[in-house]
Amino acid sequence: MALTQGKGHKKYFTRRGIARWLVNQLQSDVPTVVGVDHAFSFPQAYFKRYQLPADWDAFLADFVQHWPADRPGVRVDDLRFSYAGQARWGDARWRREAERRARAKSVFHFDVPGSVAKSTHAGLPWL
Repeated sequence: MALTQGKGHKKYFTRRGIARWLVNQLQSDVPTVVGVDHAFSFPQAYFKRYQLPADWDAFLADFVQHWPADRPGVRVDDLRFSYAGQARWGDARWRREAERRARAKSVFHFDVPGSVAKSTHAGLPWL
């Protein structure tokens, strides 16, 4: 099972490859702990703006419809710059409670050091 893609000596882990690997690992009888370095949801302001229910499954279904970063060859930046106006956007000033307390960056604060915006937008469809 290929976890990586790329040409020559440069190989990159793909979320698709990691998701497949994780499914296999978690189906075994071996206890497994998984760490994910991205947010699992968005600030309440996002839900209010787009009139979404406070329901995780509904949020994920809506998110994947607007940010299909799980499609082969699609990157978050492709969605950000090619589908401008079509995808659901957030505000970099919006914070989840955890981000406020930790003084962390918003899940909508892209292209800055320490940002989790790209990893969140790329990882959510795999949840």
